[in-house]
Amino acid sequence: MKKILIFIFLFFNIAGFGQISRGANISYRYTGNASFPYNYTITITTYMKSTSVDNCELMVNFGDGDTAFAPRINGPMGVCAPFKDGVLISSCDGILRYSVYEISHNYAGPGNYNVSADILGRDLSICNMVVSGNESINLQTELIISTFLGPSNGPSYTAIPAICSNTGVIVYYNPEVIDVDGDSLHYELIPSMSNGTSVASWTNPQHSNSFTINDTGTVIWDKPTLFCEYVFDIKISEWRNISGTYYLVGKTMQEVWAEVSVLGGIKENNPSVSLTAFPNPSSGLINFKIESEDQNSEYELNISNSLGQTIQTIAIKNNLATLEESNLPAGMYFYTLSSKQAIVNKGKFVILEGNMK
Repeated sequence: MKKILIFIFLFFNIAGFGQISRGANISYRYTGNASFPYNYTITITTYMKSTSVDNCELMVNFGDGDTAFAPRINGPMGVCAPFKDGVLISSCDGILRYSVYEISHNYAGPGNYNVSADILGRDLSICNMVVSGNESINLQTELIISTFLGPSNGPSYTAIPAICSNTGVIVYYNPEVIDVDGDSLHYELIPSMSNGTSVASWTNPQHSNSFTINDTGTVIWDKPTLFCEYVFDIKISEWRNISGTYYLVGKTMQEVWAEVSVLGGIKENNPSVSLTAFPNPSSGLINFKIESEDQNSEYELNISNSLGQTIQTIAIKNNLATLEESNLPAGMYFYTLSSKQAIVNKGKFVILEGNMK
């Protein structure tokens, strides 16, 4: 039992005391007047899988050299006073803390401003990027202030950006935005971002046919092949029709979290069974160690590649296993731990260049 308690303690420390993201988005709206004609309000919305208070405020970079903390404005007053504590809502992944952060800023004049914010708390188990727990969630919006185009309001995102689905099933997702200006919207899929730039190791979520977005903003994921957790980002560009010519008036974005489970399988790891892969990343052997309350259970370890193809199955003896030397190329691999045909744990490991010989 002590081992399990230590594992839980370490997990919540690494993950930011329960701050595990289930999606986020950023937008803006015009709040100017005659005295402050270039005033805009930046809105950041986060969804955290947490039953504790997370960020009371978020740092925003306005793109003009100024920064400031945006307070959380929704929910009751409590731990975060004088700011709000957010609201607990239900989603496909359980109870989430829904938080809205807002701050207004006076710009000096017309121009293109890249507004951004970094959020900690990315899930440790994201499979379409390497070492996801080390990457922040970077949100960016391009605010274009133009006397010719007039004031602009970014779209409002209404969908909870969390998907729960199964392998072999086509997944559909739409951010369900509302644009009060009536501008034309263009949707595109972009790599997830961290610390102001695209995550170099990010790849499209695993699929058997395609992973696309259509003109209405609907993501079509045809079909997930590997059960795991994934993230992807949607960028929305706004175009305004002035006398038959379309002009870009701004861009916003949303990060979406998704979990794919095996059809008919279980959704979560068994909390009484922890599995550690080490060293990870590795340029040599990979060792696996099980810590379980039931010392008599028999386990089987399945290793698959990024295409979902099984490359090796290992029987666990004395709660230890080693992936034998082979010619595995560098890349990301996935493991599932099963007991009597029930999946009890899953994860990933990385083979570096200069790999097993």
